[in-house]
Amino acid sequence: MSKKKILTLVVIFVLTLLLIVSLAACCKSNPESDDIDNTITQKDMHEMWLDVQTEMENVWANEEIKVVDLTNLNIGNAKYDIADFGNPIRAIAIDRNPIVIECKDSDLENFKNAKGDFGTNIKKFDVKFTKIENTSIYVSNICSAYNFFTNDIKKVGDAYYSKDETKLIRYIGNSETYEILENTTTIGFGAFANNKNLKSLNISEGVKNIETCAFSGCEKLESVTISSSVENIDSGAFLECSQLSEINIPENSNIEHIGWGALDENASWYQNKLEKETGILYFGKFAYSYLIKGEKNINLDFKEGTKTIAIQFKNYKNIESIKIPSSVTKIEDGAFTAYPTLNSISVDGKNTKYKSAGNCLIETETNTLILGCKNSVIPTDGSVTSIGDSAFYKCDSISNITIPDSVTSIGDKAFYKCSNLSDVITSGSIESVGAQAFKETSWYDNQSNGIIKIGKAIYAYKGEMPEKTSLEIEDGPISISPSAFSNCANLISITIPDSVTSIEDEAFKGCENLTNITLPNNINKIAKGTFEGCLQLNNITISDSVITIESRAFARCENLVNITIPKNIISICEEAFNGCSMLKNINIPAKVDLIGWGAFSDLENLEKITVDSENKYYHVDNNCLVETKMKVLVVIAKNYVIPTDNSVTSIGNYAFSGNKNLTKIIIPDGIVNIGDYAFSAYENLESVTISNSIKVFGKGIFEYCTKLTQINYDGTKADFEAIKKAEGVDNWYDDSSITKVKCTDGEIEINQDL
Repeated sequence: MSKKKILTLVVIFVLTLLLIVSLAACCKSNPESDDIDNTITQKDMHEMWLDVQTEMENVWANEEIKVVDLTNLNIGNAKYDIADFGNPIRAIAIDRNPIVIECKDSDLENFKNAKGDFGTNIKKFDVKFTKIENTSIYVSNICSAYNFFTNDIKKVGDAYYSKDETKLIRYIGNSETYEILENTTTIGFGAFANNKNLKSLNISEGVKNIETCAFSGCEKLESVTISSSVENIDSGAFLECSQLSEINIPENSNIEHIGWGALDENASWYQNKLEKETGILYFGKFAYSYLIKGEKNINLDFKEGTKTIAIQFKNYKNIESIKIPSSVTKIEDGAFTAYPTLNSISVDGKNTKYKSAGNCLIETETNTLILGCKNSVIPTDGSVTSIGDSAFYKCDSISNITIPDSVTSIGDKAFYKCSNLSDVITSGSIESVGAQAFKETSWYDNQSNGIIKIGKAIYAYKGEMPEKTSLEIEDGPISISPSAFSNCANLISITIPDSVTSIEDEAFKGCENLTNITLPNNINKIAKGTFEGCLQLNNITISDSVITIESRAFARCENLVNITIPKNIISICEEAFNGCSMLKNINIPAKVDLIGWGAFSDLENLEKITVDSENKYYHVDNNCLVETKMKVLVVIAKNYVIPTDNSVTSIGNYAFSGNKNLTKIIIPDGIVNIGDYAFSAYENLESVTISNSIKVFGKGIFEYCTKLTQINYDGTKADFEAIKKAEGVDNWYDDSSITKVKCTDGEIEINQDL
């Protein structure tokens, strides 16, 4: 690896480390990690936009934007490819950020909650999806994908609009001000981003939505007037607008949502909008944040008329009381989190969405306790049926709590880090307990070693198991909590009764000596990472009740030889069987309509793939598993032959990854796309011949192919240079030994030092 690349990686590592330490953000969710905060910082949003902006520059520079085939779309160096996000949904993504998805209506919300590469939920990016009539296709606002997909675009003066002029897609002018068309209701993603001349703007009446990064990087922007019609200002909308000194919002403003990091806290207008008496920054009826730094004994007293309370109120250590007026209709998830000194919570009795009882904040529609404090007494009148995520998080002063019979679920981190909580009284009605719900409490520390049950939930195994432990759980429990038995190295077998209907994420992850498990007949999924790293697991039977195998469910089960995928499975998610190096056979049932990227990667001993003849989405041809509609080769087994009948046009992400047996690959004519890491970790690969039909090279396609020094290309040097290639730190030849490409008219040197 070159010095330049090493330096780049070092800089990235240092910046990432500083970001994690200082902001605890942009981290992947991990139930065993401490204090992880999955919100996106302003810096993250800005960098995300800059990445997109770079890729879009040459598109916006064109006078005409034409319809493109999104199955093979390239914008700059960003490759659009087929991906999945842990649900039975197909997606076309730009560097894993979804722009077009195909799904059932009922699955759209699941997709929004899926995890993206930033380690947070897609919905946290304020990505919106619009359905194309009479189809199962949804398109997002990212990169104005809707307009590309439908050709619904027109140029008006110095700006691009949707054909009906309701959406301003991109302003490319140089004026100091701009008048938005009167029919416009949406200012699109990055519409004015990085404009170096814009100084003032009047957002006209009728505009309802200001999308992500709409004005990001407008360094000369000084004044903005936002009309009363604006309802949503998305993440990063006014980020890096350092000269912004005035934002005018009318008193009758209807703002309902301002995304995380939407507003630049360093701009002078920020302090000017502060309610001096309460310390709260308001935008009309929207309470955005608390601004007085370092103050002790803070009382959050929201004024009457406030409709929404934003997430920016989390992590204030000196909050002592909260008063919520009757007008509040929405408190964003996590808005009130980590208040160790909070002792009083009150809600106006006329509020129809929330109420307070026993110093608990309760969402009345769902009967969820969303915030508690040291003086909380959970009501016993049935008004609370669940305790929400992080409801009592870091409430150091609470010493005892009684959870009434009406409560059936306790969320993730509900009592996490309540260090003095020593007495917890629960009932048998509790059905599920979230990750780390009682970790780092005195109550947990005082529990005896062994299985800890909370109501009908098996919450955790505490302490070190004796060697060669076999467990048989008695009938009765209905759930096993996330990470309940994770890293129990001495567990060799476990029998789970049919009363259990839910086994949550990573329940048995890292049980490296687990060889035998009897699963219940009533679960509907194998959750994320459930058996990841169970190195000795060699055989498992999955019941027909299961319809989904989630991401990394069996990853690195290195001795898994046989597995029968049941007939009702619909989706096999990303990396589900990654690294199951002894697995010899794969059967794909008739109902499977999604196989995620890398689901069967690094299976070096895979001999045979079969697909039920009634499957409409996948087929096998010469030991190649192919996604039929998109013509994507998903994975290969031994003695494969890539079809040459135009049934395969793309080599999917990780399709050949980790195969240690092959030394030679020939990519036939007709293949136009090679996906990310398609041939990565091919330890013995020495020869590759590629047809000149190839149009796209993904990231790291020959990563760790240490014996491969040359690519044979069946085309001219000019043809090879014309291929769209991943560049930068994750370029197409990254971490390989490739030094040259042999073309029909000469050789191209590959400089690994760049």
